[in-house]
Amino acid sequence: SVAMLFAIVAALLAIGTFLVRAWSTLVGAGRAFRDARKDKRMSRGLDALAKGFAAVRGGDPAAAVKAGREARSSLGNLAGVRFLDQQTERVSGNRSGASANARALLDEPTMELAALRDLAEIAQQAGDREGALAHALRALEWKPPPRWACTTVLDLQVALEHWEAAAATIERKDLQGAFDTADERIIKSVLFSRA
Repeated sequence: SVAMLFAIVAALLAIGTFLVRAWSTLVGAGRAFRDARKDKRMSRGLDALAKGFAAVRGGDPAAAVKAGREARSSLGNLAGVRFLDQQTERVSGNRSGASANARALLDEPTMELAALRDLAEIAQQAGDREGALAHALRALEWKPPPRWACTTVLDLQVALEHWEAAAATIERKDLQGAFDTADERIIKSVLFSRA
């Protein structure tokens, strides 16, 4: 009878071990399936994002809109998707939509610099030099300052005849090397004669 009890306990332990392992396998398979679906969705979204930016670069607003929809359905409201929306508005010729989307991107640290550049370009296209200068000056605060902001600020300061500000810009230590040396000498001589 002790042997029989021992055999029953051993059988119950074996059955219990089997059930625990079977359950773990089922849970693991479900997790693997869910992870595979998530990876596939992410891959599909990134592909759509790439197609969208290629369409923007190629000047095809219809393809950019379609790719943007696909990217949004797979990736949700990620900053890259919102940036694609902004660029799509821009390539579609919708300045107000592009401007509104770019302003919304200013709160996203990874997108702020790109949004500032677009806002500066949109303002220049609209003939708003002061607005473009304000956006470029904000971009100039980045460390290191982007080259486009350096040249845009200087070009706009000269165009608006802000001679003292332009002279101060070209003399900034953190902007040394942002301008071609030959151009810099010419600009300095013109600026200092007018400042």
